Amino acid sequence: MIDANDNFTMDAFTEAPRRKGRPPTGKAMTPSARKAAQRRRDFMALCTDLGAIDFHGASITSLLEYLPKAIAAGRVLAVEAIAAELILRATHNSDNHA
Repeated sequence: MIDANDNFTMDAFTEAPRRKGRPPTGKAMTPSARKAAQRRRDFMALCTDLGAIDFHGASITSLLEYLPKAIAAGRVLAVEAIAAELILRATHNSDNHA
């Protein structure tokens, strides 16, 4: 028999109370997988339209990964733009360390 005043004993046929916080989705990524996905997105942004690329938002790693691919594909404008961005960042870093 169920005691109406009993608030502590769990009933075997009712659901357990919901846990606090955001429910898990099952799609959690490790930090390395998340970083690889970010590099993949950056690379795809570089591949699509060179005129609409914001090189300031791209990581140095993605620029360096795309540079040999652009050279091999003969994309001269992409190589020039990436080289200019890398030179800009290098001069900016040398100004900060001087």
